Amino acid sequence: MILSIIIPTFNRRPILMRGLKEIAGQCQRGDAEVVVVDDGSVDDTVASVELWARESPVPVRMIRQDHRGPATARNRGLAAAHGRLVLFMGDDVVAAPGLVEAHLAHHHRFPGEDVAVLGRVTWSRELHISPLMHWLEHGGPQFCYDKITDPMNVPPVFFWTANISVARSFVCEAGGFSERFPGAAFEDVELGARLGQRGMRFHYEPAAVGYHHHPVTLRGSLARMESLAQGALIADATIPGLITLGRDTPWARARRALAHSRPVLAVVEAWAPVCTAVPALRAPYFRFVHDLFYRAALRRLIQETRWSPS
Repeated sequence: MILSIIIPTFNRRPILMRGLKEIAGQCQRGDAEVVVVDDGSVDDTVASVELWARESPVPVRMIRQDHRGPATARNRGLAAAHGRLVLFMGDDVVAAPGLVEAHLAHHHRFPGEDVAVLGRVTWSRELHISPLMHWLEHGGPQFCYDKITDPMNVPPVFFWTANISVARSFVCEAGGFSERFPGAAFEDVELGARLGQRGMRFHYEPAAVGYHHHPVTLRGSLARMESLAQGALIADATIPGLITLGRDTPWARARRALAHSRPVLAVVEAWAPVCTAVPALRAPYFRFVHDLFYRAALRRLIQETRWSPS
């Protein structure tokens, strides 16, 4: 078998089912399979996938586990996969036509086991793309493909498992995903760093497009900074220098105190319409508030865990 598509999922049945039907329709029976790993969903994800699997054009397997996070779920998928290549997809990403073909064609041109192919993920055209969502993709901390300068020499930190294919044996020999990560934050980047240390080459294939069906609010994006800070502390052991705190100046301490104060989120949200109404202020505003919340969470976690730089 050529390809195993591995999708960890948690409580996203509607968009997962849509994504499954699209990507399975791009595969040839006998050449590909789909492995869905349910990470303890409490909706009817499992029943829906198992029912649809009976009529799927390609083999579909459902694996169940308690809620342990996407790193553990992907490892379960890897252990069950039969394909020479694995394509990791997000459960809220729907493949555009030709995604699977673009991945396979790239691997055909570069057949080495040491090549990973990063596809592109962009917001679904069905969503209203807010100024925040635009910034997150173009300059912000989410799917910043604009920062890739050489598609044939992509840094390992771009190992993003919403849409990436790689030789299964290479990932397994590297030990798979670290299950120390409780959530979706840096667990894929950390593996990318280890793969890079073992000689993996990372390519970018913009023709392999996936549409991200996940609207984001400012409140939700700032809340995610807590998860990113937690993931960064874990990943720092593999990626030295990942965490840069800067000097602990009075201004830095004041910013942390501000971020920890209860009314700050309301103030940030109140200022958002004003700042985003002026195009020149959007990026600086979003960058400032995300950095504020991220560094505040990082400092607090460092104090709680007594972390020291690797």
